[in-house]
Amino acid sequence: MAKRDTGPKDEVERMIGRRVEHMKALYIIGFALAWAATAFGVWVGFTYYPWAYPFTSGMYALTVLTVIEAVAFIFIWKVATEKPANP
Repeated sequence: MAKRDTGPKDEVERMIGRRVEHMKALYIIGFALAWAATAFGVWVGFTYYPWAYPFTSGMYALTVLTVIEAVAFIFIWKVATEKPANP
């Protein structure tokens, strides 16, 4: 029995590998790791440089960077979940 070709979608997937629609878990893990790295950086500032990195400044930096990371994640999620255009 011959394998049927289901169209150009399968051809593209064979040429370039996995499609972005199938990498949602990777985006979630990446966002979590990016936020953890940001929080770790703020913690290092609190712990090792308290004279140069006061608590309020650190919390402000963590808040601003969290918002930036969240906006980036929303755009990435939007692109990954949108339906491909069929010509």
